[in-house]
This record gives sequence, C-alpha cells and structure tokens, in this order.
Amino acid sequence: MYRTVLEHGDDVTLDAMMKLFREADLHEEKVRLMRCMGAVSQPELINKVLDFSMSVGSTAWIISTRIVMAISSRSV
Repeated sequence: MYRTVLEHGDDVTLDAMMKLFREADLHEEKVRLMRCMGAVSQPELINKVLDFSMSVGSTAWIISTRIVMAISSRSV
C-alpha cells in the first residue's frame, strides 16, 4: 500500500512516510518504508528521498539506500 500511495503522492505524502519511518520500531517496517520511498516519480521528491536515505545515519541502511537509488533511477 505504501508504494501506491507514494507513486501518486506529493511532498506532504512523502513527509508522512518519512515520519512513519522515524517512528517505526521494527527493522522490517523501516526497510519496507525505505524501499517504498523509491516509488516517487517527481524529480524533486527523488532528490529528497535520496537525501533522506543517506542521512539516516546507520551503516545498516547502506543496502536500503542502494535499493532506493535503483528504484528511483527507474522513475526518472
């Protein structure tokens, strides 16, 4: 469901997903949210997702960042 919402969402929608990510307790939910953030299609939102994925701070997110980048590159 996250992916569909993000494919058609705007800046406000993306901010809501980023908030969900920050508040998620489960690692699996964070990974799911990070992957779905790559579904955005507007160039400014793609940049925002890439900035967010790189700023999460944990090296555990390097894999998810690569996934987001790969998915985002298909959106352009």
